[in-house]
Amino acid sequence: MQADKGKTAGSAQRSLAAEDAEARLLVIARELMFAHGYENVTTDMLAREANVGKATIYRNFSSKADLMGRMVNAESAQIFDGIPDRVDTKTEFRDALQSYGERFLDLILSPEKMTFERTLLSKADELPQGARLFFANAHIGTRDRMAKFILKAQESGNARSDLPAQQMAEHL
Repeated sequence: MQADKGKTAGSAQRSLAAEDAEARLLVIARELMFAHGYENVTTDMLAREANVGKATIYRNFSSKADLMGRMVNAESAQIFDGIPDRVDTKTEFRDALQSYGERFLDLILSPEKMTFERTLLSKADELPQGARLFFANAHIGTRDRMAKFILKAQESGNARSDLPAQQMAEHL
């Protein structure tokens, strides 16, 4: 029985260590890719800066494009931090949209984000998988999440429009 407890605690510690390594890799990848561009960041550079082995990178991410996609997902998710999944009044809906808009503008107008996106898009022919992942995660994922939020507000009567939620989100 005591041995089982030790195994469980060890597994939990390894799990936390893996989560910590993954989170650290995402932070370091963001810094490096925003500073140097996607194509200039190598796994050696990433491993060195994150203080992990390359095996840790490959254990957590299937490819550099996967790492970039998940980094962009994490970045995009920050736009929705503090925004409720559902609103109960029109005022809450308006306030949530305003908060979303402010966070969205802060993100997309940051010089490092603009440089990263410009670099990635200029290399789209050379890096089609990275460009596709970036578009899917940054643009499509954000639009779809906003459409769900708008749809819930429409269903509760807190948002009125002749446009479908998906189209409203697209306009945003």
